[in-house]
Amino acid sequence: MRQSWLVARFTFREAVRKRAFWITNIIYLIMLLGMMIIMPLVGGMDGGDMNLNFGEGGFSNATAYLLDESGSHYLAPVRHSLENLGMTVVEITPAQLEDSLVAISEDAGAAVVHITANEYDTLHAEIIMRDMMSRFPANGVGALINMEFRHAQLVEAGVDHEVSISILQSEVMIEPVWQAGFAAMGASLVLMMIMFMSVHSYGTSVAMSVATEKSTRVMETLIVSAKPPRILVGKVIGMGSVGLVQMLGLIIIAGLLSALTSGADAPVEMSMGDINLWVAPLLLLYFLAGYALYALINAMLGAMVSKLEDLNSALAPAAIITMISFYAGGLGPMITGGGQVGRAVMLFPFTAPFAAPTVLLNNDFDPSVVLPSILILVGSVVLLSWLAGKVYSASVLHYGSRLKYKDVGKLVKGNKK
Repeated sequence: MRQSWLVARFTFREAVRKRAFWITNIIYLIMLLGMMIIMPLVGGMDGGDMNLNFGEGGFSNATAYLLDESGSHYLAPVRHSLENLGMTVVEITPAQLEDSLVAISEDAGAAVVHITANEYDTLHAEIIMRDMMSRFPANGVGALINMEFRHAQLVEAGVDHEVSISILQSEVMIEPVWQAGFAAMGASLVLMMIMFMSVHSYGTSVAMSVATEKSTRVMETLIVSAKPPRILVGKVIGMGSVGLVQMLGLIIIAGLLSALTSGADAPVEMSMGDINLWVAPLLLLYFLAGYALYALINAMLGAMVSKLEDLNSALAPAAIITMISFYAGGLGPMITGGGQVGRAVMLFPFTAPFAAPTVLLNNDFDPSVVLPSILILVGSVVLLSWLAGKVYSASVLHYGSRLKYKDVGKLVKGNKK
């Protein structure tokens, strides 16, 4: 282990000295600050498609070019209601439609509201806007048209005018409640992304380090001082320490920024009281074991190339496995609500590190699943480290074209002899 720790310290120092490490930290910090700035703005946005409250902003700066070809008298009050809410309404004819479409292409707050009816007197309202970034409150206008249409029908059916308005304005207040709480859901998403970023970034860095040392012949010097399997373990530990330090730093900074920006005006109030802190050691274990599993795979693939330009193609299998495992393990239990899917992905070593945050933070802890999951994951890491050591020892001094899998098998068998 002394040789492995020496390699780990060397790898750690070299990684943090590189410009890429600091550039990555700066990019992550900018993204973090951007999220802190954007989220309150999005949460406090008023008007537009995100706000269906007719009494507040969103209508006052909008223009509707109203083309009614339905032949229905139900929509007569629509213009009056929109104007009362502050919207500018311009009634147009079919001949003026092309000019109106040109007008909305120059105004993000304008739209053409084209209303037609079929043979069954079913109305169809087409709201034509400039693009997806339009500020026109399409949802609010659509809801208002529906309300006026139903109001007219109720009055025609003999319902009193005031009673009709009272019925249409009444609503059931729907309050979604998550048993595990919003904070647990948010934390599981964040941890899944951190796991994916760590596996992708630092697993690739391990492979890059191995391939670089092979291409520069530094490996020939290293194996004089330490055995190849110990060099491999040291590299995995060193790069893993870099990733862990970086991610912990980002989590601490995010916590400080959250504490500084939280208050009465915060768009979403998050309480950490619904997160069981006793799962933290388990999550850390899944994080470390998951990183080691994928880092060993990347290291083996990196040892199979002698030229850096061959590295991306060599790492393609690891990238595919990582992506599939992320979606299956991370999003599978979240979409299906756990159950049998959650148990299956927890027992499969490649998906378990991504599934653990969702399963454990949402109070779905089942010892009969979690304990075998940990044993299978740790056992897989031990088995893969043994296999990686064999492959690394056999191929680390091979130069020339990229090794194929059958060639690696022959080298491993030759080393045994």
